[in-house]
Amino acid sequence: VLKMAGMSNAMATLTCFLIGIVQVLSVFANSMLVDRWGRRPLAIIGTMCVMLGLSFMACGFGMGGSEDQSHVAIWCGGLAVLGMCIFRVGFSFSLSPLPYIMTAELFPQEVRAVGVAISHMVNWATNALVCQTFPMLDEAMTRSMAANEAHAIIFAVYLGFTFIALAFVIVYLPETRGVRLEDVKA
Repeated sequence: VLKMAGMSNAMATLTCFLIGIVQVLSVFANSMLVDRWGRRPLAIIGTMCVMLGLSFMACGFGMGGSEDQSHVAIWCGGLAVLGMCIFRVGFSFSLSPLPYIMTAELFPQEVRAVGVAISHMVNWATNALVCQTFPMLDEAMTRSMAANEAHAIIFAVYLGFTFIALAFVIVYLPETRGVRLEDVKA
């Protein structure tokens, strides 16, 4: 994303390093707040941050990105990079660590080990699917349209899926903070 937004290799590497530090701090913040605020609110806040980041990336690339070096293109590239940063922080704060906390809490004792194993397998398979399909989609779409348009469409589709995830969290995810494992109703 950083290079697609027009960053040099050196600047993209430095930015990745800084984002990595912020991600570690975000996970640490999650560990400090998860029992105080609750899992459900953190999941909702984090998913909304991920959606905001994806919106910025879709808009940044959709409005011009880095195809030319005009001031508009630089600002649009900056918006896409800001979106990526918001996405990474929001994800690291909530959707990255919460599944590992909550899956053990949501399954009844009789099926907990199998349920957690299947949940984590699906989580990692989905992560692999997204990581593998992004470059393939990007390559296929840039054959028939401008690269920035392709990037914007891909991030807009991811935004749509994240909206579905937010609706699922709001409707179905129970709060498990302060609830005994035996009393959790998933």
